[in-house]
Amino acid sequence: MGADAYARELMSRILVSNGTMAPESAPEGDCKKQVAAYGAGKPYYPAGSGEESMGMFLPMFNDEPDWPNGLRIILYLVGLFYCFAGVAIIADVFMAAIEVITSKKKVVMIQGREFHVKVWNDTVANLTLMALGSSAPEILLNVIEILTGEFYAGALGPSTIVGSAAFNLMVICAVCVACIPAGEGRKINQMSVFAITAFFSVFAYLWLLVILMGPWSPDIVEPWEAAFTFLFFPLLVVLAYMADKGIIGGAGKVTPEGGKTVGLSAADGGDVNQEEMLLAIKKIKAENSHLTDEEVTKYAAYEAINNKPKSRAQYRMNATRSLFGGKKLTPPPPPEVKSSNKPTGDFVEFQAQTLSVKEAEPQVVAVVVRGGNTKGPLQVDYTTVDGTAHAGKDYIAASGTLSFASGETEKKITVNLVDDLDYEPDETFDIVLSKPSVGQLGAKSQTVVTIVNDDMPGVFGFSGLTNKISVKESAGKVKLTVVRRNGCSGRVTCNYATKDGSATSGKDYNPVQGELVFEHGETARDVSIEIIDDTSYEKDESFELILSDATGGASFSPDTDGREEMEIATVVIISDDNLHNITDNISAMMNADHMRVGTSNWVEQFTAALSVTGGEELEDGEQPGTGAYLAHYATLPWKLFFATCPPTDFAGGWVCFCVALSYIGIVTVLISDLATAMGCVLGLRADVTAITFVALGTSLPDTFASMAAAIGDKYADASVGNVTGSNSVNVFLGLGLPWLIAAIAWVNPSADDTAKWEAKYPLSEFPNLGPGKVGFAVPAGSLGISVAVFCICATMTLGTLVARRKMFGYELGSEKKMETAMFFCFLWFVYVLVSALVSYKAI
Repeated sequence: MGADAYARELMSRILVSNGTMAPESAPEGDCKKQVAAYGAGKPYYPAGSGEESMGMFLPMFNDEPDWPNGLRIILYLVGLFYCFAGVAIIADVFMAAIEVITSKKKVVMIQGREFHVKVWNDTVANLTLMALGSSAPEILLNVIEILTGEFYAGALGPSTIVGSAAFNLMVICAVCVACIPAGEGRKINQMSVFAITAFFSVFAYLWLLVILMGPWSPDIVEPWEAAFTFLFFPLLVVLAYMADKGIIGGAGKVTPEGGKTVGLSAADGGDVNQEEMLLAIKKIKAENSHLTDEEVTKYAAYEAINNKPKSRAQYRMNATRSLFGGKKLTPPPPPEVKSSNKPTGDFVEFQAQTLSVKEAEPQVVAVVVRGGNTKGPLQVDYTTVDGTAHAGKDYIAASGTLSFASGETEKKITVNLVDDLDYEPDETFDIVLSKPSVGQLGAKSQTVVTIVNDDMPGVFGFSGLTNKISVKESAGKVKLTVVRRNGCSGRVTCNYATKDGSATSGKDYNPVQGELVFEHGETARDVSIEIIDDTSYEKDESFELILSDATGGASFSPDTDGREEMEIATVVIISDDNLHNITDNISAMMNADHMRVGTSNWVEQFTAALSVTGGEELEDGEQPGTGAYLAHYATLPWKLFFATCPPTDFAGGWVCFCVALSYIGIVTVLISDLATAMGCVLGLRADVTAITFVALGTSLPDTFASMAAAIGDKYADASVGNVTGSNSVNVFLGLGLPWLIAAIAWVNPSADDTAKWEAKYPLSEFPNLGPGKVGFAVPAGSLGISVAVFCICATMTLGTLVARRKMFGYELGSEKKMETAMFFCFLWFVYVLVSALVSYKAI
C-alpha cells in the first residue's frame, strides 16, 4: 500500500468513525472492508484476494491497521519465517514418530533361516506416512481452511499445494542435479515405481483442471469428483507397491551383488546383514592389516551406517537439525588411517623374507631396499648367521656395510655357496641387517636362505613344522604350500585331493583335486582351497588334503608304519568368534544413542531441547559454531514447547504421531494468518502469496533433505523419486479428503446457508447450477491457469530427467548438470510469473 493510499485509508477511517461517510463509500477492495470493520469497532483482517477474512490468531491488536506499513511488513515477515522454523522443528518430531513406526521389523523364515524384515514396505511408507510427514503443513493448511471457513474453499490452501508442487519438482530437482560431485552421477533404481509416481504427479493436476473447468460442473466440486480424487490415493499406493514387488513393470528393485534380498538382515545380527558385514570386515582387514579389532569395528560400523539406505525421514530430520541445531543421525568418524605397518620415516629391509637356492648354484643374491625418506646417505650393517647350514662347509660367511647414496633405494648382498657331492637334506642360514645410520629397520630385517640339495628327485611334504593348518572361517580361502625337500632333480609329480572330516565339502569348503607338476629345480607349489563362510555360529571343523601317487622318483615322508604312500595335511576351520563379536559390536554401534531416532522419556526430550547439539557428545575439541548457537537460542521456545510431545517409545510412536500432527495444525493456522496479513500489507493476492512465500517456507527443509539424499545415496530414488510421490499425495490426500467433506456438506444445505452462499457467489458465474442450487464452489480463475502452467512445466522437467538418463546414463549429476539446473529454475520462474500475471489479470 503506497503512502497516498494509506493516507486516503486513514482519512476514510476518520470519516467513517465520525459518521461523515458510510462504510460502503470507503475505498474499494480490502481497505474498504477493513475501514468498515474498523468503523464498527471490530477487529478485521483482510485477505489478499479481496475476500473478507478473520484470522484465528490475528489480528492480536485492534489498532494494528494504524501501525506503519513498514513495521507491519517486517513483523509479519519475521513472524512468518519464525513459524516456518517452528513447523520444521515439529515436523522433525513428527518424522521421528513416523520413522519409529515404519522401521518396525518381524522375524520370517526363508530357506530354513531366520531373517528380520520390515513390517512396512518402503514404497508404501514413502507414499503414506512419509509423504504426510513432509507435506503435512501444506495438507493441513487446506484442511484447516475448509473446516474453519464454514466449508467454503480457502484462498491459500489449493494455491499452496500447487505452488509447493512446482517448487518441489523444479527447484528441488535443480538442486539435486547440481549438487552431485564432479564426475559422478545418480540414477533412479526403482524405475517402475518412479514411472508410476511421475505419471500421477502430472495426472493429479490434470485431474484438478478437469474438476475445476470440466463441462459438467465448472467451478463446482461435485461429491463424486472429490471422492475420485481421494480414491486415487490408495490406487497410487497399490500400483507403486506392485511395481516395487515386480508384479508390474518388470523385476522391480535391483538386488545387490550376490543375490541377497533387499530389506533382509540376519536375525542374529539385528540391523546388520552379517553376510555383507563379514565381507566388509575382510576387505578392511586385508587393506589395513595393522588395525586393531576395535578400529576395524569402528571402520565397519562407519561403512555400514553410511552404506545403509536411509529413509526420507532421516534425511528430513538431519536437514532440520542442521538448520536449527540438534542431534544428527550420523555415525562417529572412523579412526585415523594408518597407511601400512611399515615405518613412516626412513627404513631399510630385505625385499623378500625367504630365499631358495640350489646347492649347485655358485651364489645367492639377497636384495635390500630402502623406503620412506630416501634423501641423504644411509649405511646399514649385515652379517650371515648359521642355521642348519654351516659357514665354511655349506656357504662362505659374509658381513659388511651397505652404503645407500641419496635417492638410492636398492642394494644387493651376495653370499657364495659350497657344492659337494655328498647327499644332504635341505639346509638353511640367515642374513641379518643391523645398525642403520639413519631411520630404522623394517619388518623384514632378516631373510632365511634355504640351500636345496639338487642331487635327488626329492621328498614331497607340506611347508611348516606340522601338517596341521588352522584357518578362520571368514578368511575366504586357505593356501597350502607343497614343498619338494632333499632334492630337486628332474621332473616329478603327485596327485592331491581333499577329503571330508567334520567339515563337509560344498557346505564348509569347496573340494579340490588335481595333479601338481614340479619341473627340474622347482621346489614349491601352492594348493588353494575356498572356505565357505555361512555366517552362522559353529564349532571348529576340519578336513584333509591328501598327496598321493608320486612319480619321477620322488617320494613321501614315511608314516609311523614306515609306509611312504601319501602325505596328509589337516585343515581346521575355526569358527571366527572374533569376527562375529565384531559384527555384534557393529550392531550395537548402529543402534547406539547417536544413531537412535526416537526418545524414551520427557527428560531426554527437554534435555535435548536445551542443548545446541541435541544432547549429542561431540568429538574432542569440536565445538558448535556461532551460527548454530544463534539458531538454537532463536528457536529455543519452539523446541521447549514441542518437547511436550509424548516420547516416540510410547505405543510404538503412534501417540507422538497424533500429538505432533495436532501441533503442526496449530502452527499452520498461524502461518495462514501471517501469510494473509503480509499479503494484504504488501498488496499481494492470497494465491500469489501462497505460491511464493508459503510454498518456499514449507518446502525449504525438504530441499536440504533431498540435497543430502542426492549426495549420500547411491541412487536418486530418495531425492527425486520422493518428490513426485509427495506431489501426487498432496492433491489426492490434501485436496481430496477436505474437498470430499466440503462437497458432501453442501449437498443439502439449509436455507440460511444457501442465502449466504448466494450472497458470496454471483449466480451468473455458475450457470450450470440453476436457480436455488448451490454446491462446493472452487472458482477456477487464476488457480486453473496456475495448474495448467504447472502441468506444462512439470512435463518438461520430467521429460528432461528421462532424456538425461538416456543421454548420460544418470538423472542427477554427470554432464550438463548446471545447464539442467538453470533450466529447471527457469521453468519455476515462468510458472510463478505467469500465475501472478493471471492473478492480477495482466494476462
